[in-house]
Amino acid sequence: MTQATTGWFSSLAVRLLIFLSVALIPIGLLAVMQTGDIVRRAENRADAALAGLTRDAAVAEREIIQRAFGIAMGLAPFARASWDTEDECAQGLSELIEQQEMAVTAGFIRSDGEMWCASTGETFDFSDYPGWSDNVAAREPTVNVNPRAPISKRPVVTVSQPFTRNGAFAGFVFVSVPHESLALGRSIVDGSGLTVVTFTSGGEILTAMGHEESNPAGVLPVSRSLEDLGSGPVVQFRDTSVSGDPRSYSVSPILDGTVYALGTWVPTPHGATGPFSIKPEFFPIIMWLTSLGVAFATVYRLVMRHLSKLRRQMRAFAKTRRLPDPSNDRDVSGEIRELQQSFADMAETVLHDEAEMEQLVHDKNVLLKEVHHRVKNNLQLISSIMNMQMRELKSREAKAVVRRLQERVLGLATIHRNLYRTENLSKVNAPQMLTELTDQILALADAGQGSFDVDRKFADINLYPDQAVPLSLLVAEATTNSMKYLGTGTGRWVRMRLTVVDETQILLEITNSKPESESDLAPHTADQGTGLGTNLMRAFALQLGGQLDFEDQPDQFSVRIVFTWLGFDAEDQDAQEAA
Repeated sequence: MTQATTGWFSSLAVRLLIFLSVALIPIGLLAVMQTGDIVRRAENRADAALAGLTRDAAVAEREIIQRAFGIAMGLAPFARASWDTEDECAQGLSELIEQQEMAVTAGFIRSDGEMWCASTGETFDFSDYPGWSDNVAAREPTVNVNPRAPISKRPVVTVSQPFTRNGAFAGFVFVSVPHESLALGRSIVDGSGLTVVTFTSGGEILTAMGHEESNPAGVLPVSRSLEDLGSGPVVQFRDTSVSGDPRSYSVSPILDGTVYALGTWVPTPHGATGPFSIKPEFFPIIMWLTSLGVAFATVYRLVMRHLSKLRRQMRAFAKTRRLPDPSNDRDVSGEIRELQQSFADMAETVLHDEAEMEQLVHDKNVLLKEVHHRVKNNLQLISSIMNMQMRELKSREAKAVVRRLQERVLGLATIHRNLYRTENLSKVNAPQMLTELTDQILALADAGQGSFDVDRKFADINLYPDQAVPLSLLVAEATTNSMKYLGTGTGRWVRMRLTVVDETQILLEITNSKPESESDLAPHTADQGTGLGTNLMRAFALQLGGQLDFEDQPDQFSVRIVFTWLGFDAEDQDAQEAA
């Protein structure tokens, strides 16, 4: 029986998974592109939301700083007018501060650093104050934060506006506002995870509010400084913070060239939220695996499980010849149902044909056995006629010739008797056939007076009739020849061997002892030497496809032949045993 290939790739399930995987690759690529586009859109929306929240959170600070600069610019004419009247100047500034709820202090500082007029009535020398020389050199509006102002003794944010007198730089007008007043946008950022840091174009942090307001330096980007961020328009970027977190950043100007707002938060991963969060990169893989699973489950339910059932029915039928049970599955497709019905019809046809063939083989065996039986009976009848004829003969030579012919006829009868007795006409058991044949020949042989030893060893092999018939005739001639020349003395013996030399070669050897002189031969043997037996043995050896050899030694004579054994292979053995 031919064995089916059972490699892993020959499995229908494996091939189906491979082909479905290849077929779903375009869908997977499309899902990758769509997911990437969705992620980019989500990032753009997140960046836009960050920029919007940053601008909204900085609105209050923008208004306060702009109002402070407006007050400072409005006080510049007053500073020029009251240059020499310090008392009137201080009183006027004091009244102004009382009218402005947001301002804490206001005053004028000359270019040499002397504050000669202030709303508090105090004077102060800023010439040695940090950053004063830079402000004088720049002569531009500035914003500074001071955790403890020298005049108000409290945290303030001071805006400075340069002014001129008689066309020349004269100094600065400053207005200080409480530091806490710039955090009015905290309500916008609370709960959003947003941190807003305001800073000057020089990189000085003014305020911080929101999620990380206690550590504003930790949320600043690593690769960009505040000076760099304050040198351009609105900026959107992603970077790692000083604390090591990946963050999104948005820079919005509060006062162009002077004050900026930096908004930042940790971006939320795009994808499913909750206890089973999934990164967007996994969506195409999940979609591809889901599609593959659905397609495979569909094909398995509609096709593969029915094919597996049909395969089991075929295997069961091959082993037991049991007809498959009719399928009652309602979800079987028409094509599968037709396939199952075709197999059921085929199985029924096979069983019917096998039954007919077995009947034909049985009838043939009966007829052949009857033929062999009739041939055996006819040969025995001929042997009986010869026996009756020998009683009428007077000549010893004639009786010997008829006896030799009778022995050949009985040998043929023995062969046919074995053939009709065997269960399988295509296989003959060699040792059983040769034993019965030689028993009969030895019983009929006239070996003179006395007894002799017979040593027989036949290998247990089976032969086709095409080899069994010439082999039995050859053994009959060789055995008869041994009896003929065995002699009449003592110590006589005959040895018969049938041996398997290798897997394909068989050796037949028949050896007999020889008398010491021709006077010891049987009286009717000395004058018999026609050579007919030798010619017959050569003819039988030719039918067996072997070479006949004779070995004549002083004390014994051997007939030997080696021929090819037409053995039975496994399929023939199974077929014969089944028959």
